[in-house]
Amino acid sequence: VRDQMSLWQTLSVATGAVVVAWWLISRDNSSSSSSGRSQNNDVGPVVRTAVLTHGIHLDAPHADAIIWGEPERGRLGRVPQAALIALEMRAEWLMFGTGASQRNGVLEAEHNRAQLDAARLRRDFGDAFAAHSDAQLRALQARTRVDTESFNTRSELYNAFAFAADAGVERVVFVSSSTHVVRALRDAVVVLDQLEREAAGDSARLARIATLRRHTLAAPSGVPFVDTDASMVHVFEPPHRPDVADPGFTALVARLWSVPAAQRAQTVQQLHAVLDRVADEQ
Repeated sequence: VRDQMSLWQTLSVATGAVVVAWWLISRDNSSSSSSGRSQNNDVGPVVRTAVLTHGIHLDAPHADAIIWGEPERGRLGRVPQAALIALEMRAEWLMFGTGASQRNGVLEAEHNRAQLDAARLRRDFGDAFAAHSDAQLRALQARTRVDTESFNTRSELYNAFAFAADAGVERVVFVSSSTHVVRALRDAVVVLDQLEREAAGDSARLARIATLRRHTLAAPSGVPFVDTDASMVHVFEPPHRPDVADPGFTALVARLWSVPAAQRAQTVQQLHAVLDRVADEQ
């Protein structure tokens, strides 16, 4: 009997040890499997992300530096900046637009996609990409999407956000020059409004668009248009303060772009003359 009791005690201890070991392994596996989505209970799940690299006309002054950057100054152009953000945010997609220009028969988006070279990134911006392995860079190259159908900033954004809504992407980060990104953000909101109108009655799609609206981000690259900086960007928003009358400046500025190209220089001279006269009368 004593031998039988001893045997049962041994079996009970062994069984208990197995149960405890199983619980510990299960807990660790559960923690590991959730760590890819969040670091702790205070951090939400990873947001499904796409990063859009805005195109630029390939014949624009300083286009190559705007696209790639200025390594000697440590300034990342649109492509490296977008790639770095995509790596940091674990983006599912790195997108390129547009088809508005070409060089040697290669459309703008395809040309910019071809600049995504791991060895060149290491050579020119090694410090920025030091935390990311070559394997991660190669994997990013496989997650690119090229849009050659868009023809300007707004159509480029429309295609990107429409794709995101279709694919279940929850966040779009678009990268452009500091002298362009503010207008691009305006256009992104215009596009989201348009997509919302087009989705009227489709509650599931409207919910996805609402998510994108909450998670729309704009990131400036390090190289502006040639001989410019962000301080030269002027924003004319609609008046909203009750103590400031609407002089109509916003509508006037918008009308300037309707002036035919051949008459713009003359129009600018005439406007300067008017403003000079007003200044003299003060």
